Amino acid sequence: GKYSNEMMSVKDARLKLVGELSHSMRTIKLNSWENFFETKINLIRQKELKYLRYIKFLDAICVYLWASAPILITMMILATFTLILHEQLTAAKVFTTLALINILIMPLNAFPWVLGSMITGLVSKRRFDSFFSIKSTKDLQQFYSPISNSTTLIELEKNFFGWKSKENVVCGVEFKGEQGMLIGIIGPVGSGKSTLLVGILAETIIEGPPILLNERVLSEGFAYVGQDVWLRTGSVKENILCELPYFPERFRSAIDVCALTMDIENMPGKENYRIGGEGVTLSGGQKVRLALARAVYADKLIYLLDDPFAALDGTVASFVYENCIEKQLRSKGKLVILCTHHERFLGRADLVVQLDGEGNVLRVGPPEVILPNIVENQIIKQTDNGCEEGNDGDLSQPMEAAEYISVIDNEEKEEGTVKIRIYKTYIKAIALQATRNATDVWLSKWSSANNSEHNNSNLFLQQDWGYPFTPRYIIPLTSINEQNQEMFYLRIYISIVGLNSISTLTRAFLFAIACIYAAKYLHQRLLSRILKANINWWDKTPCGRVTNRLSTDVSIVDTSLPFQLNICLASLFSLIGTLILTLVALPLLSILLLPLFIIYYYIQKYYRRTNVELKRICAITLSPLYSHLSETVSGLITIRSLRISEFFSSKMRTLLGYNLRSSFSSLAASTWLSVRIQMLGLFVLTIILFASILDVTIFKLSHPGLIGLAITYALSITNVLNGLLTSFIETEKELVSVERICDYINNVPMEEEKESSLLNNDDIPTIITPIEGHICFENVSLRYSPELPLAINNINFRLKAGTRTAIIGRTGAGKSTILQALLRAHPIENGRILIDDNVDLANLGFKCARSLFGYVSQHPFIFSGTLFDNLSIANTNLNNTQIEACISERGLSQWLEQFGGLNKIICEGGNNLSFGERQLISLLRLSLTRPKIILIDEATAHMDEQTHLLMSRLISRMGCTLIAIVHRLTGLDEHYDWVIEMSNGQIVREGPPSLFSQKII
Repeated sequence: GKYSNEMMSVKDARLKLVGELSHSMRTIKLNSWENFFETKINLIRQKELKYLRYIKFLDAICVYLWASAPILITMMILATFTLILHEQLTAAKVFTTLALINILIMPLNAFPWVLGSMITGLVSKRRFDSFFSIKSTKDLQQFYSPISNSTTLIELEKNFFGWKSKENVVCGVEFKGEQGMLIGIIGPVGSGKSTLLVGILAETIIEGPPILLNERVLSEGFAYVGQDVWLRTGSVKENILCELPYFPERFRSAIDVCALTMDIENMPGKENYRIGGEGVTLSGGQKVRLALARAVYADKLIYLLDDPFAALDGTVASFVYENCIEKQLRSKGKLVILCTHHERFLGRADLVVQLDGEGNVLRVGPPEVILPNIVENQIIKQTDNGCEEGNDGDLSQPMEAAEYISVIDNEEKEEGTVKIRIYKTYIKAIALQATRNATDVWLSKWSSANNSEHNNSNLFLQQDWGYPFTPRYIIPLTSINEQNQEMFYLRIYISIVGLNSISTLTRAFLFAIACIYAAKYLHQRLLSRILKANINWWDKTPCGRVTNRLSTDVSIVDTSLPFQLNICLASLFSLIGTLILTLVALPLLSILLLPLFIIYYYIQKYYRRTNVELKRICAITLSPLYSHLSETVSGLITIRSLRISEFFSSKMRTLLGYNLRSSFSSLAASTWLSVRIQMLGLFVLTIILFASILDVTIFKLSHPGLIGLAITYALSITNVLNGLLTSFIETEKELVSVERICDYINNVPMEEEKESSLLNNDDIPTIITPIEGHICFENVSLRYSPELPLAINNINFRLKAGTRTAIIGRTGAGKSTILQALLRAHPIENGRILIDDNVDLANLGFKCARSLFGYVSQHPFIFSGTLFDNLSIANTNLNNTQIEACISERGLSQWLEQFGGLNKIICEGGNNLSFGERQLISLLRLSLTRPKIILIDEATAHMDEQTHLLMSRLISRMGCTLIAIVHRLTGLDEHYDWVIEMSNGQIVREGPPSLFSQKII
């Protein structure tokens, strides 16, 4: 129980990290962090295997007791009978004893396994209990108090919002929201703006009086759009409807006001275009607008928007503000609570709540008091280019719809029985012995000697039984007198028992060690292959499939498969011994058994095909279950706010039902097999008994002792055959997990393979001298799929080392594709990219090329651990003191102290941090590497103006070549030397920032 509990805890940590990596693999690969996380996961896996080793060694002891108990008990009974009672052994006594022991031994052997399973079940129950004891959020009355006023929708009265850790607490919030109002929430990074919004949704600890909420809102819920946008795997239409009825006019209105019309028109399949998990095939701006369209279509009374303009360029942001927030929502009496760093959009707000850096309410009032510098005519002014958009994205592009649908919906599986190569992959070497049957042979000889008419001690050894393991003459026994005869047989019997016991114990431990090695070997190869998979494979593969391989399939290889294989091998040798002894005693039986084995063969062949297919179906139906669970957990706040939890629970039950159907069918098939085996076993026993009667009464070919042994074995042959066939089929069924693991190991496309197919090994430099940082694009074009138009077309520009360049343009103009081409996320169609005028990126290995750059994405990657863990990825040679010194040099010592230091615990995905804090940590991590070229994809979008300027100065002082995608044009003159403006995949203008100073976005 202790070891199982510890192993499960370590396994949870491994799978949690795997889940985090699966959702951010693009960022990890573009930063070449695969080796770091492979080492980190393998270290966790080593701890898991340590506890697994303890469990397997305990299992080995159980196996030893299970295999040795019958002969040890028999030995003790016979020794007592001979030495203490001084009785002679006869065939009747010996084989009656053996038969009774064989009947009793199975439940006795099963007891340790049942006990172990009960302990494991109790451990799992305790883990479930800790989960079920969490306070339910279904009872909304504990958080809200209904109000019937028709115009007042929400009222907060000195409420406090925070998390269990008491961090990011928002204190003393007090305001009233009525229909048609726009309430702005502003404050620096980490001030608690996001916490306030999710607190209103009752997703945090709430102190103070209950929130006063309109009765309709209480029943219908809110419309919530978070900074970390949640999207499901499915079509654009499914994501917008989110299980609501389809109304064409309402749907068209939602996509129009969110500036999605042109995007959807350019997508293959239009609104039926399938997007991957978390919107992997969409740009950052498209994700935000799609989530906003979902909120608009939901038609709620209260809208909670968490900085939706951060991912949008100025033109689109202005269009969305005017048409969505003002015309669509406020004009129809909706209350909008907007958290933003883009304070220019709050000029028309009715109320602004300003928070300080510690979560306290600093001021509450109208915008002209809180934001006196906001000028009305700067809010909505648009550029002359309108609001048309292309289909470029944030390092990801829509692929051809039919291709993506086939990848999402169909998971490949093998057909037929498990192939021999799968067995070879798992079983490397195993040594078994057969000494068990020798003890029973010696017993038959002993009883035959005592049962013979002449009581001749040489009788057994002087006769040729044809038994392959017994020499015709071992030792002369004429000198053994009658008194010592019993002791002689007992000593030999004890010696054979001792040999059997030692060999069984050795086999059990060697088998346990071999299985642990196999589990370690398969996991290492699987993890390495997955982490080295190309980016396109990760974009197409749902995270649930990857999690399924690394959780369920690996768990089966760790535990279930070795157990079943051990039973299978033991049953196999037991059957071999049983058949040999039975056929030696009754040679005529071979003629009768031959047709029986033919029947067995066809039964197992018929059953195996069905059972293995059912196992594959069961494994495949787990993947959508994992994917749905992962999507539900990541979007829990949005789901509960929209009051659609029941739908997701219902879908979970449906997916679980699909999985349970295959499991039930497998159990039914097992019952089908068991009935037929029992019937055949009864037929075998009848044949053996009939043959024994004929042998004794008519043919007189064998001695009574050996016939008694054959009958004893025949009594258990049904169980042996049943056990062998069942365990073999169960082993084959569990080997489906090895098959699925091997499928990934052998078939997942790797970047290195793609690379070696394009280039000769001699053309790939493995060592590059330090670069200066010059960048040159020569006629570069790139498309994401042969069916799609060019994302960038004939791009030409040259940047000198140390140049700080800003790329601007509307969402979908091709800005991120420039970074994508540099990082070799997708191959360019023509042209070339040169570094320092002499290094062609296409001639470098993937990791080698990416190691030249430092990259920060729009969606920062933060994993569970400490702040030090998250910063040290960039440079593993730095210790705490050195990192603190680096942070101090960058003027962020006060921030680090307020944050909680380098040992501050960060939750999974950085959920206990604001989005701005995650971006800040990502930029800090980048600054520790000091690369010669830095690529930033709007990584300061969710920062307040002060922090944005601070980080911009920090990057500027690094003295490296900088390419940054920006939506804010404030500070261009100060922080950038060159600006490139893009539209429809082409450069429309470039030059110094002064050329763009009049372009207000």
